[in-house]
Amino acid sequence: MGNSSKKFEKELKKVSPKNGAADSSHALNVVLIALAVFLCVAIIAATTVLIVTSVNEKNAAPDELVAFKSDHYEVDNGMLTYYYASNFYQFYQSNYYAMVYYYSFDPSKSLSSQYYDQENGTTWHQYFLESAANTAMQNLYLAEDAYEAGVKLGDEDKKIIDDALSNLEAEGKENNMDLETYIHYLYGNINEESVRKAMELAQLANKQNQLLVESFGITTQDCEAYYTENKTLFDKVDFRSYDIQADVTDDMTDEQLQAAYAKAEATAKDIASAASEEEFIAKIYSYMLEKNAILDTPLDEETVMNNAKSTETVGNKYTDGGEMDTWLYDSSRKVGDTTVISSKEGTYTPYFITATSYRDDYNTVNVRHILVKSTSNDDEAKQAAAKETADELQAKWNESDKTIDAFEKLSEEYNEDSSSLYENVKKGDMVTEFNDWIFAQGRKSGDCEMVKTQYGYHLIYFVDNGDVAWESEAKDKISENKMTEKLTELSKKYDIDYDSSRITKIADYNAYQLKDNSSANTTKATADTSVDTKESSSTDSTATE
Repeated sequence: MGNSSKKFEKELKKVSPKNGAADSSHALNVVLIALAVFLCVAIIAATTVLIVTSVNEKNAAPDELVAFKSDHYEVDNGMLTYYYASNFYQFYQSNYYAMVYYYSFDPSKSLSSQYYDQENGTTWHQYFLESAANTAMQNLYLAEDAYEAGVKLGDEDKKIIDDALSNLEAEGKENNMDLETYIHYLYGNINEESVRKAMELAQLANKQNQLLVESFGITTQDCEAYYTENKTLFDKVDFRSYDIQADVTDDMTDEQLQAAYAKAEATAKDIASAASEEEFIAKIYSYMLEKNAILDTPLDEETVMNNAKSTETVGNKYTDGGEMDTWLYDSSRKVGDTTVISSKEGTYTPYFITATSYRDDYNTVNVRHILVKSTSNDDEAKQAAAKETADELQAKWNESDKTIDAFEKLSEEYNEDSSSLYENVKKGDMVTEFNDWIFAQGRKSGDCEMVKTQYGYHLIYFVDNGDVAWESEAKDKISENKMTEKLTELSKKYDIDYDSSRITKIADYNAYQLKDNSSANTTKATADTSVDTKESSSTDSTATE
């Protein structure tokens, strides 16, 4: 096998969505897309065919075309299509802003007509085709390792798969489609058997992944050592800041322009001269009032003050090592330090440190929940039905002995989420209402309450506290590094053959959707069974809703 280009491999790792590998319940959704290194061959350009069969490929169904084959497992084009579509939708959800605003991605056009890498001529279709191939290969390496270790899917694993398919079936009914039609709508020309086989392989691979992670035996000391070597990955700083922009016009002379710049800089320096946080806010308030006075529709003074008070950035993380990072994360920094930094000509930003470099020392939490889906997009009848189901669920919980066993039984009956258990949840991982409840002061094991969010009704059961947040993050990063090494080792140990001609038969996801489903916005389809409760990432790490 050859190797993907180093540049593409590097970029792929950089922008791929993070896999919640610590929670096995996510295996079916993320299918190990960002688990570790990308070991796949350059399938788009490859010409060598390593698998030879007698199948008449012109009219063959996807599940008759074996794209990848190891000693004991295989991935046919039906399974590969599932990985392709799931990876695309998962990636699109997690990286929407970057795709739309940085790459100018248009969901109403085919992936083959848009470029991930214009310079190298790599389209989004090629990107996700290689992503699916990477997923298939990683799953096969781990499945072969599981086979050698005698690891098989158990009843619990099979239930996860059955539940995922049941969720798909329920979603199909909501859209007036049976399961096969809905699968065809979501993923392309594949059937339930292909989806199930893809899920089974992913679940087996994830199970082996978890066993390998456990075998690493990562200790608190390992985490401390990793933290010491990589502080910029963990440390945060809190500060206040406000951009002061020079008042300039296109018809200004150079002399007038420099004068406007000097005035803006002087204003920023005056704000930065504040001796306390209160004074810093007051100076920003005064500046805002001046600007507010010349607006066509001025804001009231209370609103202006609230805007001045909302200038704090909490939990800022190190970014690119620029002037701002250099100043914020200097070891000599102390609360109350100020400075002015100009990020671009005519803009001057005063900073005030409110908390020096720190790591997240709070405990994560372990929770269970039961979701009854209900969104603002549902019609009144659906919303009323969801409320009735939630009330019924609440009543049954109140009548139970309120143990974890009782909760799990209700979860089997009512949960419309692909997962019930969330472990080591960090602040900000969940939507606002969910987050506020689980991290409420005094929260204790056994607490259970119904919480309404934009996704519906959640009966949440607080299990207990999890790992310390920074340590949990360090464990994940160490595990990723070790798994990268392990997958490289497995790639040398197990042989995987592939047929590039079959791989390239995978249809462009958007082109298929646009042609067969007449949907201009295909990315709104639920192309995986992932949990809706967790916040989607964006280019703004402070964004929540």
